[in-house]
Amino acid sequence: MSCYKYHFILLTFLIFLPQKEFVAFLPERTIIESKDDKLHIELRFLVKPGFHIQAEDEVPDNIIPTSINFHLPESKHIIKKYFVIKSYDTVIFGENIHKVISSDFTVILEVGIENTPKILKGELSYQACDDRQCFFPRKLPFKLSL
Repeated sequence: MSCYKYHFILLTFLIFLPQKEFVAFLPERTIIESKDDKLHIELRFLVKPGFHIQAEDEVPDNIIPTSINFHLPESKHIIKKYFVIKSYDTVIFGENIHKVISSDFTVILEVGIENTPKILKGELSYQACDDRQCFFPRKLPFKLSL
């Protein structure tokens, strides 16, 4: 086998190798309540021990903030969406100090009852780091029956 075939096999293996996730979606801790004409949804996530992810806002220019997106039909829309973080940690890179998330956090949604999908699908985009390095950005897909 030529050297190129070995490189091709190695490259193929690395591309399709599952990536390690540093954040877990906790569907069993999700809260869904009907309030007035809205559905109030609290999605729970957990950053795995020994890691942190970037905050959702107020990050330096060269840092990728954490974000969440939902896959909804055009006729369905989210009225309100925001992160709830119990406490941020801070990380210092050179002269830059910024906040990070290193424990559990919640994303709160409000969806109009008439617009509520039967299944909520989305993905959390984040970049994880430990005390030595930052890893390539990840997208954690999740799905929840409403």
